Amino acid sequence: MNFAKRVLTHPYVKRALTLGGASVAAGATFVGSFPYVEDAFWVWKDPGRVSEKSSLTLSSDGVLDCSKAAGKMKDESECPEDGSASRQRLVVLGSGWASCSILKKIDRDKFDVTVISPRNHFAYTPLLPSVCVGTISPDAVSVPIREFTSYKTHGYLQRIKYMLRGHLPNRVDYIYAAATDIDPGDKTLNCEHHAADGICKKFKVPYDMLVVGTGATTNTFNTKGVDEYCHFLKQTGDATLIRDKVLENLEVASLPGTSEEERSKLLSVYVVGGGPTGVEFAAELQDFLMDDVVNPKHAIYKRCAGSTSVTVVQSNAHLLPGYQSAVQDCAEENLKEIGVNILTNTRVIGISKNHISVMDKPTGEKSDLPYGLVVWATGVSPIPLAKSLISKLPEQDSHRAIRTNSRCQVVGAEDSVFAVGDCADITLEKEYKDYILQFYRQHMKDSGGSDRTGLSEEANISFVDGLQSHFENMFGGVVTGYKVQGKIIQEKLIADFAKLLETAKTRKGSFQGLKEADVEKVVANRLKRQTFHPPTAQVAHQQGEFLAEMLNKGVYVSDANGGKGKWSFDHADPFSFNNMGQMVYLGGHIAAMTIPASEEVSVDWNGALTNTVWHGAYWGMLDSMSARCALLFDWTRGRLFGRPTSLNAICTPDSSSGETVNMSRHARD
Repeated sequence: MNFAKRVLTHPYVKRALTLGGASVAAGATFVGSFPYVEDAFWVWKDPGRVSEKSSLTLSSDGVLDCSKAAGKMKDESECPEDGSASRQRLVVLGSGWASCSILKKIDRDKFDVTVISPRNHFAYTPLLPSVCVGTISPDAVSVPIREFTSYKTHGYLQRIKYMLRGHLPNRVDYIYAAATDIDPGDKTLNCEHHAADGICKKFKVPYDMLVVGTGATTNTFNTKGVDEYCHFLKQTGDATLIRDKVLENLEVASLPGTSEEERSKLLSVYVVGGGPTGVEFAAELQDFLMDDVVNPKHAIYKRCAGSTSVTVVQSNAHLLPGYQSAVQDCAEENLKEIGVNILTNTRVIGISKNHISVMDKPTGEKSDLPYGLVVWATGVSPIPLAKSLISKLPEQDSHRAIRTNSRCQVVGAEDSVFAVGDCADITLEKEYKDYILQFYRQHMKDSGGSDRTGLSEEANISFVDGLQSHFENMFGGVVTGYKVQGKIIQEKLIADFAKLLETAKTRKGSFQGLKEADVEKVVANRLKRQTFHPPTAQVAHQQGEFLAEMLNKGVYVSDANGGKGKWSFDHADPFSFNNMGQMVYLGGHIAAMTIPASEEVSVDWNGALTNTVWHGAYWGMLDSMSARCALLFDWTRGRLFGRPTSLNAICTPDSSSGETVNMSRHARD
């Protein structure tokens, strides 16, 4: 005690404590008072900014008039004098991970930015499974899109720079509508806004540059009954509907006179898809049931205790495809331990009103299982807008997603259209083809071959053998960042060429050398089937930041004939995905994570401590301080008092239809 007193009363310790306390007080004062000082400054410096109205108006033919918005850039000395000094009209479609990353990073002095999305908020998708069971509220995972359009989303340092230079960045306009069609030739968008009263407003929006970040929809694989009877998990509205359905089934199962068979059916939940969304939803739901609902020790729904079941149906042999095998094993073991049933190598072949039909793939045995709720969480598929754009561009050779080059430029419309996130898929076919053909032509020249005969037999062998070192040079240059995928493709391409070489030896009874057309065909066939990035939030977020920085550094190239110039981005490096690791919640306050230690080696952890890291990481990734506060409050409330079980519906029959009145404000998006 005396020792502690002597330490605390030491002059140096007292000075350090005083300095530390003063620093904390000064920091708190700055953070608390800066918004008020900032607002007062701009009212004094730029009073017209407060009353400034949006410049978006419609012309008589229903086309958005952007002429008033296309002003001059603040610093015109950096721009040519041929009209390119006007700010470019940049239209961003969507309000997901990629689109919001662009809004945070884009240079608003250089672009007039317009955001178009039928969803007026950003949804923090990794935490949607927690919303399904009431662990957190929808507001905790929703950030209004207008927060991203405000300059106040920028950091304090950037906002101080705005004050020092004396003017704010250009406004970002938001349009609450859905883009239904893209015309790359005329550079216009067809948009529609469907109001709740049934009125539909249609208009067109012109653009100089367009970013498609609309995401993707859930892939049903054309399974019969999915759209009619299943719930999806892509939006906050989906999560609310699932929660209401779970609670409604619990209430109906608790009614007097409900048979055990009917109760078991109502409380049987099937999750189709063993990816991270399906696994985390099953884990969260089982936690909710065991901790707060039907736990034998303190069951809220006593009649339902012992009748609930949660089953994950996975077509593959293991859960979490794409994760490390240790994480896959941990997931299956932990889910089984907390009571979740797992059906692997099982395909859903149909869904009716009361049954889900499944087939065991190894044996072909089929069975019909009664259910109360089916959540479909399998893969992604392009939305109609993406399909429409793909059909208009002959260069697009895939129907799974919009093909882009390594700089996120849409193949066939590279000068003005970009695509990022789940709706896009980077193709490196051009880069591979150029490098391999360069290598082939050098061999052709060295071996003295011709276009008619192709490479000689010796040159063919050296060509295939030399591809390995040539690939290593390639991945250190243009295709940097794709070494892991590149090595897989390298092995497959070498095998393809070796197979073609064996075929060439016996063609027409004598050796026929590889020709340039053969090389192009092999590369095209292999690369068309190659996907370089998974459709995850991590990839979309990094793509959005990459594209914003690339657009900010775009170079204007004047036309040699005096015509209108164009913006060039050839100076930019290709997009390189930096894998920050993978996290997944497994239920029972256990989580697992994988962090890449190198390009080929990953380190994985699991356990209660990892669950703490999981919570901390997701809390820190939220961009809104209000959402962070709501998330922290919900987590604390759930741990102390349990999850809420209030249902957003009443069972009073409507006087006109006789149906129950649903009070939920949410609907499936």
